[in-house]
Amino acid sequence: MKRARKKSKHPQPRAQQNRWFVPALCLGLITLTWAVFGPTIGFGFFNYDDSFYVYQNPSISNGFTQTGLVRAFTHPLVGNWHPLTSISLMLDAQMFGLNAGGYHFVNVLLHSVAVLLLFFVLRSMTGAVWRSAMVAAIFAIHPLRAESVVWISERKDVLSGVFFFLALGAYCRYAKKPSVAGYVTVAAAFTLGLLSKAMLVTLPFLLLILDYWPLGRFAFSPVTGPRNGQPRSSLWLVAEKVPLLALAIAISVATIFAQEQALNAAQDWPMRWRLDNAVVTIWVYLRQMFWPAHLAVFYPHPKGSLALPWVLLSFVTLLGVTVGAFLWRKKYPYLITGWLWYLGMLVPVIGLIQVGWQAHADRYTYLPQVGVYLAIVWAISDLSADWRSRRVVLGSASALLFALLMMLSWRQVSYWSSSIRLWAHTLSVTSNNDVAERGLGTALLSVGRVDEAIEHDRAALRIRPGDPNGLTNLANALLRKKEYPEAIERFREVIRVRPNDSEMRRNLGKAFYQSGAVAEGMEEFRAALRIRPGDSDAAYSLGNAYLEQGDAKSATPLFRQAIESNPKNVAAHYNLAIALQRDQQPAPAIAEFWETLRLDPRHIDGRNNLAIALLKEGDSAAAIAQWKAALQIQPDNGEMHNNLAVALLAQQRIPEAMAEWRETLRLQPGKLGPQISLAWILATAPDAATRDGNAALELAREAFRAAADRNLMVFRVLAAAFAESGKFEAAGKSAAEGAERAQAQGQPEVAALLEGDLELYRKKIPLRDPTYGRGRATDSAP
Repeated sequence: MKRARKKSKHPQPRAQQNRWFVPALCLGLITLTWAVFGPTIGFGFFNYDDSFYVYQNPSISNGFTQTGLVRAFTHPLVGNWHPLTSISLMLDAQMFGLNAGGYHFVNVLLHSVAVLLLFFVLRSMTGAVWRSAMVAAIFAIHPLRAESVVWISERKDVLSGVFFFLALGAYCRYAKKPSVAGYVTVAAAFTLGLLSKAMLVTLPFLLLILDYWPLGRFAFSPVTGPRNGQPRSSLWLVAEKVPLLALAIAISVATIFAQEQALNAAQDWPMRWRLDNAVVTIWVYLRQMFWPAHLAVFYPHPKGSLALPWVLLSFVTLLGVTVGAFLWRKKYPYLITGWLWYLGMLVPVIGLIQVGWQAHADRYTYLPQVGVYLAIVWAISDLSADWRSRRVVLGSASALLFALLMMLSWRQVSYWSSSIRLWAHTLSVTSNNDVAERGLGTALLSVGRVDEAIEHDRAALRIRPGDPNGLTNLANALLRKKEYPEAIERFREVIRVRPNDSEMRRNLGKAFYQSGAVAEGMEEFRAALRIRPGDSDAAYSLGNAYLEQGDAKSATPLFRQAIESNPKNVAAHYNLAIALQRDQQPAPAIAEFWETLRLDPRHIDGRNNLAIALLKEGDSAAAIAQWKAALQIQPDNGEMHNNLAVALLAQQRIPEAMAEWRETLRLQPGKLGPQISLAWILATAPDAATRDGNAALELAREAFRAAADRNLMVFRVLAAAFAESGKFEAAGKSAAEGAERAQAQGQPEVAALLEGDLELYRKKIPLRDPTYGRGRATDSAP
């Protein structure tokens, strides 16, 4: 009895261990994923497509709006139709604004979910926990994942991956227990995946492969694990996929229409080029999987330069592996499943229908290579079944593999820390790469390295002469360097190819305008707006031209047009406020200044002009608050200290105003206005505690030396300072000279003031001003 009780205790801790085993595996998978990709939260946007996908795309960057939602379903985004991806980026913009870290966080989060779903799907299909976890771990941290996870524009990869694995999981449950609701769930997940990225169109084919193994739904399926439901006839299983195939065809048609521009880029390429590259690329991806070195964001297409023996070898090997997997299908069914998973999912992106100029892309391996991981892991498990120290060997090998993959992934991820670093790396591992040359040129231009940018832009044009994109980048860099004649020439070259390109018209207008050809510049701005009335920058530029010519009324509607097209156009809001202010519309001007600061709280000019407008409207307290806020951003801005002093003076906060003027003079020695104001108060303040004749005289003399020939008020200030110091004779001389000059210059009011002061000084009475310079001084004695 005692012995029986002892044995009964053993199952309890084992059951407890099994209870926490799967959650521990999941935690491990999440830890691996975030250890590799978590640091990307500190990365910014990348200058390749991210501008079109997010930060220069108002339909996305404005957040979740009805207009953006409609546009997501009715317009392609960068040559692709993936409305759900667009909507997810809108939601990011709604939550994070243009903080790139938020977008990176969501990408890593979605990838983490995809990793967990892959683990659960494989475990459900095969019943194998360790092997499923191994496949999920390799998928999670392989260096080829960097492009899909780190690149914000590739949100479509991680988002479609989540729905892809949800569809597989739903199909697994449906296979075990078929029902209409189960099938609808599969179709719903598949549809959401297609709306995220059309690459999932081959899923119905993959489901048939999974029906063979591991689901075992064909009557002739080899059963190496739990059979999922009753076997079905081949005809039934094929017919079962027809509705899903119809969905795939519909999305494919929409995608092809959306990708018209990208397809046109390579429409003249012979089919031979495409076939050669497709066959070789299958093995390139596998080579990168086993040896993930020299990975790049863009690989130039070989365009028929592939050696025929290499193409033939690739094709023969492809046939050989496919035949081998088929012949071993009964003994090793995972080989045929994994191999066809890989090949089938590559079909839409292998280049037979060429989209863009790339030979291949790391992102295209995101889902296809899962099949290869599966085949390899299951094969190693079977081949090592009879090893004595199997667990130790496989465990050690797995730990070593994970460590190696993590180090390689960290290195690959680090290249994405900046656009300059990524493009420089791409150029170091590829050749004749005009896209990388252009990308690096644009990145260098963004940080002010103009000469280097021009060098790379010219290199891109040497590789691809006459390329409109290369000409555009070079023209923009030349415009930044103020080399206007060549910039204008380059912009015109692009316009000859793309006459309806509003951006080129607008930039040509900037080149004309900045070179002094104002009329030509404004005409190009108008041309840009005729082509695309929603061009916010063109409307702003034309409005700014009118504003600089003093025509605020003509500028105002153009700034409003710019804002309507892009409500977050900070410059348009600010200049609209300036135009309204000049047009004597203080209330709407103040409202636009407030909107400028809402969009950009660090807009110093916006705060300064808002404060000035508020002070003019009599709200000195609000003006003071704005100038203090400006000084928190730029504490060494002497102009802000001076303006704050004026507002403090309006509130009779004399000591604070004087302190601000002293700070102004510390930052801007010799600034006339603060010298005069501070000297006047020190010489004429009604309270003795504030006055300081010697300090007033020092400031007044300095102001007199600097501006006596152009500012008559320095005579009055100097005279008052002399009087406060007891030097009434000198005070009288200064006042008399000032009055004489004022009369000679036709300023009788100033002359009258000085003559009134002179009468006091003759009586040896110093001047007192209870308004501290805000009104007319009185002749009260101390």
